[in-house]
Amino acid sequence: MIKAKAGNLIILGLSDENLRRLQNNEPIKFNAGEIGLHSHFEIVIIYGKTEKDITQDLINTLGYKPN
Repeated sequence: MIKAKAGNLIILGLSDENLRRLQNNEPIKFNAGEIGLHSHFEIVIIYGKTEKDITQDLINTLGYKPN
């Protein structure tokens, strides 16, 4: 995975291997400090076939409650 920041632009480049892992329910997680943002933030990238699938996964794993 490529992570970069250029001014106000945040760039995340995903490889085929990253996509394979995401599709196998292996989220990508990293500290925002790695790209020059506040280090008290974590960034997580998850995958789902639909937005509904992603929302349900967030509800099941994190207790997320959508508005």
